[in-house]
Order: sequence, then C-alpha cells, then structure tokens
Amino acid sequence: MGRANGFSGCQAIGLVALLAGTALAEGVTPSPSELEALASLKGRLAGLVVWESNRTGSWELYAMNADGTGACQLTQLAGAEGSTYKAYLRPQISPDGSTVLFAYGPRDSAPECWLVPIEGGRARRLCAGLPLNWSPDGKLVYLLRGFVVWGCDPATGQEQAVSEVKTPVEGKSGGTVGAISPSLELVALRTLRAVEVFSLAEGKTVKGLGGCEPRFSADGRVVYWVHDGSDFRAWEVETGVESQLPGPLGVEPYTYAYFPTVSADGRWIVYAASPGQHDHETSDYEVFVQELADWKPSGSAVRLTFDGHTDRWPNLWVDPSGVGNPLPDGPYDGAG
Repeated sequence: MGRANGFSGCQAIGLVALLAGTALAEGVTPSPSELEALASLKGRLAGLVVWESNRTGSWELYAMNADGTGACQLTQLAGAEGSTYKAYLRPQISPDGSTVLFAYGPRDSAPECWLVPIEGGRARRLCAGLPLNWSPDGKLVYLLRGFVVWGCDPATGQEQAVSEVKTPVEGKSGGTVGAISPSLELVALRTLRAVEVFSLAEGKTVKGLGGCEPRFSADGRVVYWVHDGSDFRAWEVETGVESQLPGPLGVEPYTYAYFPTVSADGRWIVYAASPGQHDHETSDYEVFVQELADWKPSGSAVRLTFDGHTDRWPNLWVDPSGVGNPLPDGPYDGAG
C-alpha cells in the first residue's frame, strides 16, 4: 500500500500557509462583477472542484465547493519528505466525491498513484504507476505501469492487469496524460504523435487525434481533448464524428483555455484559462466553470480562482443529490 506523506487538511488557505510557515502569494480580489457571477452558481451547482497550483512555491492540491466557496489548500506535500516532484499531479475526484487520486513520487522517478481524502487527512501512496482514472463505481483506480494498463483496489491495494496488450506509450513519465474508457476497451493517450485512441481488444490505434490532454466522457461515448489553446474537440466513438466545442471560453483577458474536464452528467465543464500565455509552469492560468448544453458551452464562464501563479488541471465532481456543499462554506479564492 505504501507510505503516507505529510499533513493534509482542507483548511482555509491563509491558515494552511501560516501553519506551513510560508507566505502565500498575494491573491487577486474578485471584482464586483466576478462576485456576482460566483453568486449566480449558488443553488445551481453543488459539488467539488480540485486543482493544482504553485502559488506557495511548490505544487500542491487545492479544493473548493463547485460554487466557488470554501477555497482551501488540500495537501502539504512540500517539506513532508523533502520531495521535489515536478510533474503533473493531475487530481481526479472519486465518483462518490470522497477521495482525490493524483500522481506523485520521488524526483526523477516514474509517477505513482496517491490518494488523499477530500475532508482532510494524510495523503498516502497506493501503488506504482501513472494514474489514468477511476472506475465508474470508484472501486478501482486504473493506471499505466510500463506499457500495460492495471487496475488497483484503493481499499486493499490488490492489483490485476486489465489487459496484457501493450499500449503505444509507457507510463514512466509524469508528463504522459491518458484515460481508459468505462468499458475497458479503449485507451486514449498522448503519445509522441499526439493523441491516439488505442483498442486493447484489437491491439492497435483506431484513431489518431491532434493535440493533448485526452479524457473520456462518463458514459465512454466521447473522447474530448485540447486540440490547441481554446480549441476543445470531441470525437464520438460510435459514429466517428469529430466536432469542436464552440462558444467563447473564459472571460477577457483569460481566454486561452486548457485542462478541460466535463462533469459526469455532461452539464458542466471546468478548465483553466490564461491571458494568452501557454507555458504550463509559469503562466497565469485561472480556473473557470461553465454550463454545457449538448456539449456546447452555454452562458458565460465563471471564474473560480484568483491568483497570479499557475492554477491548472481542475477536476469537477457534481453531487448527484444536489444537496448543499460538501465542504464547509467559506470565502472565495482571493477573498479570504
């Protein structure tokens, strides 16, 4: 099962910085129009958003309610074991909203699967391998170890290969991004040739797509990815139809969008956008959420984060019950 790492607790951002003995970068106070947009989410969107940010000088995980309230720092990875892990953490919330899966590990080593409870606690290592995604029921974590896809039970640590078929890319790099479909038939991976959809049953690539950051919709019917900045694409597995997600993304000047995640119910998309900057380590990416209607952005985007550093890889979990906020109510990011 592996080792635990550092104190983790979803506490008010300023308090965590005080406990850590390091000052947070000065945030940006939301404007009146941004506060009005945030207020519009109340009662319409119940759930969680997690993301990673380097606002403390190292990459940590942060969480908030999906309506933007209760923003807090979730992990304290830096300093716990002297880790200097630099690759994507790429957090993903479990289907029941209780646990966050993320990539982590020693510097210059292959990524590992780590877990942290959304309500706080200690982050712990689950197993070796690059995290792909959760199973739809949350009973397994899928990962890429070597060239083979595995499933690991987060409760027991028991592992089993999903298929012995080798994928086109090895899971030793933290920069590799991919996902496996709910049916376990297809794997979408960012390879040296861009995004490839690989059939485990046929042992071959069945579709080549440009760009990066592929994911499957919750029902497995759609692969979506970033074709280019602010150009999100979707490919329907059954029909082979490829389309662009039209409509404005972000809010001026934050309109260069990356890192999309579509909610399981298909009604919301969360992503990060910068003011025309691309670099994923230094750009001022901020997190936005926006409604979808038939896989098209609907209405205006709502800005959720307010900080001059890099906020990336947001992941959205929508509470199916729609009852209240999972985290304690608190200030918006930048308004604490």
